Amino acid sequence: MKLLIVLALGLSIACLGSAVAAPARDVLKGFNGVDFGTTYDAAKALLGTEARERVTTDQTPYRALNAKVQYFGETLDVEYVFKNEGRFSVAAALVVQPMDDAALSKSRWPTIVTQLKNEYGEPDEEKITLDNLRSVTFNFADGAIVKARLFGSTIMISFKSPSAAKSN
Repeated sequence: MKLLIVLALGLSIACLGSAVAAPARDVLKGFNGVDFGTTYDAAKALLGTEARERVTTDQTPYRALNAKVQYFGETLDVEYVFKNEGRFSVAAALVVQPMDDAALSKSRWPTIVTQLKNEYGEPDEEKITLDNLRSVTFNFADGAIVKARLFGSTIMISFKSPSAAKSN
C-alpha cells in the first residue's frame, strides 16, 4: 500500500513538473528575416539601404549592421553582429525610448514579456532581482538563446545563434 502511495505521489509530481516546464523550442533561425549564418553582404541586402555599417574597435574587431526595425509593435535599434567567421550570429536590440525614463521602461516591460511568451512559450528562466532589474530567457534545443533584460531605463533583447550562445 505504501508503495502505491509513493508511486501515485511520484506520478503526480512528475505530471505537475511537466505541466509547468518550459516548452521544447527546437531552432531559432535568426532575427527579423535574417537567418543565423547569413553573410554580411547578404544581410545588408536583406536589410536595405537604412542599415548602417559599423566596424568595432574591440580587441577582436568585427563587422556589424545597425538598423531600426519594428518588432512586437516596438521600435528597436538593432545591431546585427557578424563575429562567427563574418556570418550573422547575434542580434542585440534596444527598445527605442527616452534613456532617462525608468518608469516608462518598467511600464513597457510586461507587454514585451507577454509578446515574447506568445512567440516562444513560457521562459526557461524569469528573474526579478530588483524593481527595475528583470530578465527572461528562452533556450532552444539547438543551443540558441533569446534573452530580454530590463535594467533601469533600458530594455534590451538579444537573439543569439548556438555558436554565439556557447561563447558567452
